[in-house]
Amino acid sequence: MNGLCAQTAQSLFLAAPDSLLPLLTSTNRADFMDFLDSRMKAVVKNVFNEEVEMTDRTDNYIRVATSAQSTWTMKVLPADSVRIICVVTTACAPLCDSHIRFYTTDWEPLPTDRYFQIPPTGDRLTFVELALSKDDDEILCTQYIPEANPEKQTISYRWRDSRFVGE
Repeated sequence: MNGLCAQTAQSLFLAAPDSLLPLLTSTNRADFMDFLDSRMKAVVKNVFNEEVEMTDRTDNYIRVATSAQSTWTMKVLPADSVRIICVVTTACAPLCDSHIRFYTTDWEPLPTDRYFQIPPTGDRLTFVELALSKDDDEILCTQYIPEANPEKQTISYRWRDSRFVGE
């Protein structure tokens, strides 16, 4: 069996460095998996004794609601003969703003702009919400421009040739 098959979202999530999920212990992460495997709601208490829920898990996708206003999502993407891990963290208060990072399967950081670039907005302040798809290799990018009449623009990006490309 090819070693790539063993690199599931679950195994990579369990191997993630604590610095990427500082509010969850390795036991919390393992408990998520045990609860889902037992068909139970995957809720744990983080280091601040607050509830955190793993809301979705597939072979290449995990989504964790880290609070009522924030999420941590990862997607395992194919790139030539290797896999790339994409992690999106989002906080909403009230507009949502996301940060995207890419890693090797050993959790070594990769240059973000090599895999994804947010469209420029000139000198206007924007908030960018990124949503990784659970079902396919796509990411939705919604830009909010908070002015007197807030504007919103959503662009779909598909994973092609080892990078997200706008549709």
